[in-house]
Amino acid sequence: MRFYKAKKINVINSFYFGLLISLILLLGFFNFQKVYRYVYTMNLGGAYIEILNFKAEVLNAINSIHLDELIVELKPEDFTKLQLERSKMAANYVLNGLQWFGENQKFKSKIQYNDQKLKGKVKLFGMNPDHYRDSNGHSLRISYNGGVDLGKKRVNIINPRSRGYISDFTTNFIYKELYNGLQIGYNPIKMKVNKQNYGIFLEEDFFDKYLIEKNFNRESVIFEILRKDSIHFNYLGKDDSFKDLSDLLSIKIKESKVNVAQLIDKDKLIGAITLSIIANDTHQLLPINLHWYYNPVSGLIEPTYREGYFYPLTSNSISKSLKRIKSTNSILKEFIDDTPEIDNLIAQQIIRIKNSYSVLISKDEFKQYKFKMFGFESQVNKQLKVFETNLNSFDLVLKPELNTKIKNIYIRRDTVFTSNFKVHENENLIIEKGVDINLVNCFLEIYGGLSILGEKDAQVQIKGQGSSATFFINSNENIKINHAKFIGLASKEGLWSLPAGITFYESDNITIKDSFFSNNLKGDDFVNFFKCKNVSLENLKFSNVLSDAIDSDFSEISLKNSSFIDIGNDAVDASGGKLLVENCTFYKVQDKAISAGEGSSINSVNNRILNSALGIVVKDGSELISTEDSLIDNQLDLVMFVKKPYYGYPRFTTNNSVIKNNLIEKGSKLNNFNLEINYQKDIESLLYGAVYGKSSK
Repeated sequence: MRFYKAKKINVINSFYFGLLISLILLLGFFNFQKVYRYVYTMNLGGAYIEILNFKAEVLNAINSIHLDELIVELKPEDFTKLQLERSKMAANYVLNGLQWFGENQKFKSKIQYNDQKLKGKVKLFGMNPDHYRDSNGHSLRISYNGGVDLGKKRVNIINPRSRGYISDFTTNFIYKELYNGLQIGYNPIKMKVNKQNYGIFLEEDFFDKYLIEKNFNRESVIFEILRKDSIHFNYLGKDDSFKDLSDLLSIKIKESKVNVAQLIDKDKLIGAITLSIIANDTHQLLPINLHWYYNPVSGLIEPTYREGYFYPLTSNSISKSLKRIKSTNSILKEFIDDTPEIDNLIAQQIIRIKNSYSVLISKDEFKQYKFKMFGFESQVNKQLKVFETNLNSFDLVLKPELNTKIKNIYIRRDTVFTSNFKVHENENLIIEKGVDINLVNCFLEIYGGLSILGEKDAQVQIKGQGSSATFFINSNENIKINHAKFIGLASKEGLWSLPAGITFYESDNITIKDSFFSNNLKGDDFVNFFKCKNVSLENLKFSNVLSDAIDSDFSEISLKNSSFIDIGNDAVDASGGKLLVENCTFYKVQDKAISAGEGSSINSVNNRILNSALGIVVKDGSELISTEDSLIDNQLDLVMFVKKPYYGYPRFTTNNSVIKNNLIEKGSKLNNFNLEINYQKDIESLLYGAVYGKSSK
């Protein structure tokens, strides 16, 4: 029998091994958060999102759901640099637990959007790890260099989870539909970068002029109020063209005696706060996330809504929710404290959203988005379920509303205004027949009703004196103007600047008949309709107008039996509107008699355009149907071109109209057009006073 000697245990080696294990455990204990961020957030979280995205791609493919496709191609060395930047952002989060505040490099790239091939620039985007944890699934900000239907715009490309799959879309959609708020758009796309498949991402609108114009607003600034003394501007226009405006706005906000709450569009902010309360999230209301748009037409600042998620309610108390909001944002605290009965106002809006919800989600825009997100159906339905449950969980008891009896203000005799005059929402201004009104360097604001009751033999005359004599009407009441003469009006300057002598803003049911407009002293337009519906204009006469006579921005107007004589620029200029122009006469118009731009639709019937520069001009995705119009002795009868590629090519149809000469950009669509077409390139360079027409400057 062989005997084996037992080996001696190496005490020293065991000691060091134990010490090593202890050190690993100790390091793990004191670096738990780093380990957690690395393992759970960056790796497991990233893997989970990749699985969801792959599943979504497969489901969309099986169900033949078409998505726009975006392909980005960087130089290999630039793609390597971009990935190194991404790794740096990820390491910063893992080691320090901090958001990314660094500046990311822009890289030139080739971009293909569906069939369009463009050039542009890309950079990494996002402060939180969901934007940069994946090497083949990170967020980008893309700047397009132009192209039909795209333009020179910027967009964010982000994973659907970063916007709650459907949460941001839903709240933005409701905000637009119920409050006419600035809607940030989301479009699901298929994304590839340097032949690597990123899966299904969201194309998110950026804070620029395209977002503003898409929402049928006038271009202006977008900014953040980090503190009352700290304002950051996200958009200042091309070449900082709105720098002067931003300076004036900054001074106004920073003034110690100014209550910022008075500068805010009350209805829109209450709408945004209500949506935040229903979502049970204040993230979107933090100063760094809450972006403001200065509306130059209303003279007020409006909130945008982004990065709001849906969380189950733990309390259905409006007061508690408002208290939490006040603690996150000093500007909102100021607003909430300055708004009487705000609890009741929020309750009213919750009821409004609840009553409208089923109708809203049945609209095509909502259904189309949900359809494109079919692959994320479970995540989408889960988010919507939370929102709907929250919406129906509030136990609301409305307080009785204050007495809002309408007060009539009569002007029965000749009146001279030497200071600004305001008609409030619960008031109705009535100007009786035969009255003369003089506006001496002052401004009339009308938020209630307006009735000008002139008669054929007893007209009302409103005359401006001095450098500023301006009307502004923003009313939910009927506006009726009969037999009135408007002479010598002017635009308004300052922080709240209005380019027209008379501005109708978000006012429906406007009727103006048998009235005369002449000799305005200053401004781009004599009359401007901005986001107005059901506007009826009949038997009007515009004569000796400084610039544009009627400017229609995103409005629906019927104009009949009217005349435009000696017009300094455009007679009827439409942007994004629907117009019927019938049986009107245009004589000696120095630029465009009828102009359709920015996706407008105009039906021109039996009009006469004589001795003018440009008869009918159709541009930027607009459509004009001309029926039995007569165009005689004009420089050019018909012009079609693209000024803003974002809107696409214009369309023109003629039915028995007399058109003799034209200037057409290739790509424009013509129907029933039998004349020889004069195709030209870069038509814009020939217009605006260069060869034809008149400069608008």
